Amino acid sequence: MTFEGYTLPRVQGWTRIKPRIFVETPLPSKKVSNRQSLGGLGLIIEVRGVVEGVSKSDLGTKIEEFESFADGVERILDLGLGSPFDALMLDPEFEKDSPLLARYRVRFVQTKVVVEEEVYENFLTYMESDPNNRITLTATKAIFTGLTLDEHDTYLADDKGIDHFLGDFEHLLDLCLSGEIQYGYMATWALGNVLADLDDPSILNELYVGLFVQGDNPYIDAYEIYNGDFNVLGIYPLSWGTTYYLKIIRSVDQYRLEIYSDSARTNLLATLGPLTLQAIVSYRYIYAIQASHIEAMEGITSGFVENLALQEE
Repeated sequence: MTFEGYTLPRVQGWTRIKPRIFVETPLPSKKVSNRQSLGGLGLIIEVRGVVEGVSKSDLGTKIEEFESFADGVERILDLGLGSPFDALMLDPEFEKDSPLLARYRVRFVQTKVVVEEEVYENFLTYMESDPNNRITLTATKAIFTGLTLDEHDTYLADDKGIDHFLGDFEHLLDLCLSGEIQYGYMATWALGNVLADLDDPSILNELYVGLFVQGDNPYIDAYEIYNGDFNVLGIYPLSWGTTYYLKIIRSVDQYRLEIYSDSARTNLLATLGPLTLQAIVSYRYIYAIQASHIEAMEGITSGFVENLALQEE
């Protein structure tokens, strides 16, 4: 363990006192949002070890050298874990066990919190087709209110370029349904090659995750559309007002949807699929919302999607 080239003497252990807490900072002019640590300081690391000398004067000299780094100057602390960071060293505490040995305890405070480019898509840069004003946006959240079953050309999508989604991928998305009357259907994530609502006949190939309601009960499903034919991965019941955390995965020719109850995606509720795809199709557009225009009947869907992460380098 080093502090700007100075090797801390005989380290016996270290403890992280304060975890870093991040908050999202949307940047409307960019395709992704940023995140940064909450507050001015980050980690606090407490290090324990022993200083040894060959004589009393030698021990005193080594302690003085150690103490000299508690001078209010930022230096790079390297814990040996591959991610050095800027820190201040606070005054070390020493306890002499013998004339030639002193135990120490010292804390380092991270001073410059690195602003990391987050993977969340910026919805403010997406193409929004919303003739009936059903969609409200922030940088990382899209709220849909009162989507009916007769929403022609209503979607929120981004053009990533021809053949952008060609190989394997793992996309993350959070979603919640907040209210519905009788019946509703929409896609909350999709990959396609045309810009249109979900029921447009020009859609021949698409992958999508759908939300629907039957008998006042909400569900999620997922489909492959290939040459106009629909192949379903499965269906899973949801609860009103509950946020779900998705992983949408294509690996070679396998397509599946994983549904979690927590943002860390450690508590798996269900897996839809895997479905063996009819073909590995490359896609250009990604949708966060894709409404339906099945027919003019009563059915209103409301909720939100947020934190769409493509996890691309």
